[in-house]
Amino acid sequence: MFHCAVMVVLLLNLLLAMMNKTVDRNWAKLQSRALASYARCVLRLETMLGHTEAAREKLLEMTLPKAAGGGTVRNPVFEERVAKHEVTAALDDVAMNETLEATVQNLAAQNERLSTQLAALNASVQSQMQAILVAAQKLHRD
Repeated sequence: MFHCAVMVVLLLNLLLAMMNKTVDRNWAKLQSRALASYARCVLRLETMLGHTEAAREKLLEMTLPKAAGGGTVRNPVFEERVAKHEVTAALDDVAMNETLEATVQNLAAQNERLSTQLAALNASVQSQMQAILVAAQKLHRD
């Protein structure tokens, strides 16, 4: 009886290990497929924008001043590793939120002014068109 219980535990352990290995292998495949899809998307975008490989390589390089030798070197920004948390802005930054709120209020006020001006211009155009229509009808009668 004990022998059967040990065999069941060992077989379950083997099954879990095989499932874990399958998941790891499939996860690696999915990651490589996602990266390949992203690379194809970037390549399609660059092709659509008319970038050639030579132009792309030229964008990656910096030209040194003549005093420093005058050659070209690869821009170090493409080799530098930066952690994601260093780049992301803090969402709870009070000053930034106040600035954004002020900008939104200014844009809303500007939108309201433009809407009023547009309504006034529309009324003016309508009255002028009405005057032209009356004049055209008067000419047609004469």
